[in-house]
Amino acid sequence: PTLVPQTQPPDPTAKPKPKLGGEQTPLGTSGAAVATAAAAAEAVKEGDEDGGAVTAAPPALKRGAQIEEVLAADPKAQVAAGEKPLIKVTIQSAEGLRNADTWRKGDKSDPYCCCILHKKSGKSIDKIKTKVVDNDLNPVWNHPEQDFPDWEVGDSLEFKVFDKDSLPLKSDDYLGRAELKSEDFFPDGFDAKLSIKEAGEGIEAFLKVKVVVARRPASGP
Repeated sequence: PTLVPQTQPPDPTAKPKPKLGGEQTPLGTSGAAVATAAAAAEAVKEGDEDGGAVTAAPPALKRGAQIEEVLAADPKAQVAAGEKPLIKVTIQSAEGLRNADTWRKGDKSDPYCCCILHKKSGKSIDKIKTKVVDNDLNPVWNHPEQDFPDWEVGDSLEFKVFDKDSLPLKSDDYLGRAELKSEDFFPDGFDAKLSIKEAGEGIEAFLKVKVVVARRPASGP
């Protein structure tokens, strides 16, 4: 009789052997590890082709750097990310102010300017008071730039100009006011003249201010 070889049934617990040909994925290697290894291999290849060292950063670091670049340049992105931008305010000068010292011949107003932060909650905070410029209806203060860490989107800035009075028991004369709403300087900042309201009958006066919108410095460890 002719002997027929017996065929063993397949073992259901056996692991399949990897197919030959093409790229092989090592057993037990995760997809993330494969992707990282492939990115590293590509970086090595590029480095070899360029004849230089490998300088490619891992994808996560690249994404982090790109996010930081966007946040540094876009105040709106800072707000969307939960950050609170910082504004820096400079009171520069005024022109065409009313003369409130007409009671004494040859005298002119001695102006100074104040800045008040009006919170959207209704609270008002005095922030800046410039020096007094004597006998000048076109004063140049160039008050140093000042940070407003308590400013938030929706808060407004009010500027009031006064004439410093040297007479005892006499209050300083009001020379007018100007206002910047949040949307006037956020997110692009502001560097221009503002028309002064309530400057006096027939008076056309202006106030020059600058507002810079910046990213708040990172807090220390």
